[in-house]
Amino acid sequence: MEKFFKLKEHGTDVRTEVTAGLTTFFAMSYILFVNPAMLAQTGMPAQGVFLATIIGAVAGTLMMAFYANLPYAQAPGMGLNAFFTYTVVFSLGYTWQEALAMVFLCGVISQNSSIETIFIDSFLTLGDIDTSEGLRNAVDKLTVLSERFHVNFVLSVSQKEEKLPEELNATIWLSL
Repeated sequence: MEKFFKLKEHGTDVRTEVTAGLTTFFAMSYILFVNPAMLAQTGMPAQGVFLATIIGAVAGTLMMAFYANLPYAQAPGMGLNAFFTYTVVFSLGYTWQEALAMVFLCGVISQNSSIETIFIDSFLTLGDIDTSEGLRNAVDKLTVLSERFHVNFVLSVSQKEEKLPEELNATIWLSL
C-alpha cells in the first residue's frame, strides 16, 4: 500500500490513512439514509435509491483513490438532491422520471460533446407516459431541447398508430 499510494512521499502512513478513511466514512454515512428518504418523497423506490447511493459513493471514491491517487471520498450531493426533489419535482411539477431525464440530458449537453442523436428505447415506459396528452407534452419538451441544443431524439414507442395523437404521426416512428 505504501508503494502504490506513495504514502511516505505524501507525509503520511497507513494508520493515519485508515483513521482518516473511517472518520470520513462516519461523517458521510448519513447520506445513505437521508438521500433515499428525500428522493423517495418524489415516488422513487427507496431501496433502489439506497443501493444507487452506495454504488455511486463506492465507485466515485474508488476512482479517486486508484485513478487519481487522491484521498477524496465521493457521494451524492445533498443540495442537488434537495433541488431535484423540492424544486424540480414539487415546485415545477415534473415527475421524477422527467426530472431524471433532464439530469441525463444536462449531463450529455454539459460535456460539450459532439452528440448529434440520442436514441431512447421504450420511451413510453421510461417516461411513465400513459396518455396522449402526456406523450404530446413529452414530445413538445424534447422538441424544445432538440432545437435549443441541436440534438436529434429518436424515440422507440410501442403503441398502435391509432392511439397516437394525429399531429405526432410524422414525428414518431412506431416500434411494435
